[in-house]
Amino acid sequence: MEDVETELSIFDPFPKPSLRAQPSSLVPLGQSVTLRCHGPPNVDLYRLENLESGNYKDENILSIPTMKADNAGRYRCSYQNGSLWSPPSDQLELVATGLSRKPSLLNQQGPVLAPGENLALHCYSEISYDKFALSKEGGSDLPQLSVHQPQTGHFQASFTLGSVNFSIGGRYRCYGAHNFSSEWSAPSDPLDILITGHPSVTPILSVHPGTNVSSGENVTLLCQSSIQVDTFFLFKEGAAHPYMHQRSEFQDPQREAEFSMSVVTPALGGTYMCFVSQSSSPYLLSHPSVPVEIKVSELERYQNLPVWISITFIILLFLILLFLLLIFKHQNKHKRRVQQKTDLQHPEEAAEPGSMVRPLQKRSSPVPANQEEILYATVMIRKPTDSLELDTLSQREDDPSMHLYAQVKRSRRAETTSPSLLPKELLDSNYRQANGGQVIDKQANPSEDPHVVTYAQLCMAPKRGQVKLPLSKQRILT
Repeated sequence: MEDVETELSIFDPFPKPSLRAQPSSLVPLGQSVTLRCHGPPNVDLYRLENLESGNYKDENILSIPTMKADNAGRYRCSYQNGSLWSPPSDQLELVATGLSRKPSLLNQQGPVLAPGENLALHCYSEISYDKFALSKEGGSDLPQLSVHQPQTGHFQASFTLGSVNFSIGGRYRCYGAHNFSSEWSAPSDPLDILITGHPSVTPILSVHPGTNVSSGENVTLLCQSSIQVDTFFLFKEGAAHPYMHQRSEFQDPQREAEFSMSVVTPALGGTYMCFVSQSSSPYLLSHPSVPVEIKVSELERYQNLPVWISITFIILLFLILLFLLLIFKHQNKHKRRVQQKTDLQHPEEAAEPGSMVRPLQKRSSPVPANQEEILYATVMIRKPTDSLELDTLSQREDDPSMHLYAQVKRSRRAETTSPSLLPKELLDSNYRQANGGQVIDKQANPSEDPHVVTYAQLCMAPKRGQVKLPLSKQRILT
């Protein structure tokens, strides 16, 4: 190795060659890369060597089909004419990327810059990298900087690119690595630097139907150019990337492009401007159009609010009425069932077979405490052989101080009981329960054979010692 370096340093009659990596000197692990040494014509021999390992190959092309960590390092090449060797090329560092987590690349000035501005890019990461590198797409150089750790806990480095010119425009990425290593992290997300002023035109941006719109409407922005171009950009103020980008098919030149926004929301409000460009110089833009501010109002939503409130109220009212109707039907059904059950239910204390007795009824008008209280009952005997014996005297279970006795009246009428023979209290009350028990009152069926009907008047009197019922009131009915 030392002999080769000595020989190359002694013989320097030829210009030095150049060494390039295609597609880039930054190679993700697993991808392919080709190193190519360029020298003058009619070269007898090329030599391409790896300065890290000392290995070399006597060819001007070195192909690496699958990039590995061992392939990373510094390379150079030279050529030989006759017995003389050319000086070596500049060293090319082949970097294997993707071995650790990617850092982030930031431009605090925004992606669109005017010529003459100063540009600085910042690469940072939470991983404790010792160095960062910045690369530009299509370039072979890899400027490196040391890092420092700010108070936020991030490791970062700043790359100052100086005054902006048209050559600075392009796509950039950054990498992180540890000292004494050619193995770099995965690349950061790309950052585009766009330079304005070429072509030297100013497009016009207009908004349809207008700059004041309501939520839910559709908006169209029209960018017009005075010259024919094939690329249009729409930017929103404060955005890190173009909001919309249109490129003509087959690079057909045109003078305008439409950017449509469907169902606008308040988040789409803001200030917009458009640029035009040629696809042959994608990072060089025209001058910006006059900014246009779009204001999105939610007035339309508030105008529709009363309508929705009315619809909601109507639906709620309908549901309430439906609920009440169901309850009403359920209650009516329940009442009908209870009524049918009551009509079919037999009394607790049934009368003698063949007889019907109406419940005992009380006088509705108040009586003095010393007077007797009269209860009425109607007894109809359907068979002549039936007999009914009334107790001459009984004591009420609910009030031991009261005695009950019967006054009997016989009638031989065969037809239905005449209402004139019944007391007024008995006619006024219909199917009413009394304290003495519940029985059923029915009229005799006229189609049946006539029988004797006997009426009994039941009287209730206060207990006054031993009460004797007169013989006229003690009878057995036959």
